[in-house]
Amino acid sequence: MGVYNCKNEELLKKSVDSIINQTYKNWEFIICNDGSTNNTLEMLNEIAQKDSRIKIISYSTNKGLNYALNTCLKEAKGIYIARQDDDDISKCERLEKEVEFLDNNLEYAIVGTLADVYDDGGIWGEYKVEERPNKKSFYWNSPFMHPDIMMRKEAYDAVNGYKESNMTIRSQDYDMWFRFYKCGFEGYNMQEPLYLVREDVNAIKRRT
Repeated sequence: MGVYNCKNEELLKKSVDSIINQTYKNWEFIICNDGSTNNTLEMLNEIAQKDSRIKIISYSTNKGLNYALNTCLKEAKGIYIARQDDDDISKCERLEKEVEFLDNNLEYAIVGTLADVYDDGGIWGEYKVEERPNKKSFYWNSPFMHPDIMMRKEAYDAVNGYKESNMTIRSQDYDMWFRFYKCGFEGYNMQEPLYLVREDVNAIKRRT
């Protein structure tokens, strides 16, 4: 998880708690404070006291999500890497089901899920992705939801992680999926909503 200038400590705590409360217990949670200028680091250090499996990384200058995630990858010891955004929530069986899938389906390097979309008013929508993306799935949109994926660490390493470039600031995942598929890796999306992604319904309506 990368965090920059967190504006809502309650949402951050709920996000972290959703990992602490997973049915799958053999995890490490690496959170990178990406050069925040407010009290984000203090929030994270307090949150880290909840569980010894949480590790906080921090540096003084904001470098962007790509750099933050690559920094986390360098620290990660597991064979699988899971993502999460700091205001989203993983349902309690998410990690268990993703680990089980990768353990039992060696032909896939990436596994994602469907997601419910929520805001302060509750769940108002759903995020659907194709079950078995192929190269044509990339034509119009990303075929995976970045925050709810789990991937094999060896696949990340094979493409050298996220590209740290101004060209990929808002599309670091899309760029990486292209490089994965170019290397012959494939992914799968479980057709089950195991994740809650936070999007304000009114803000969505105002977007152009």
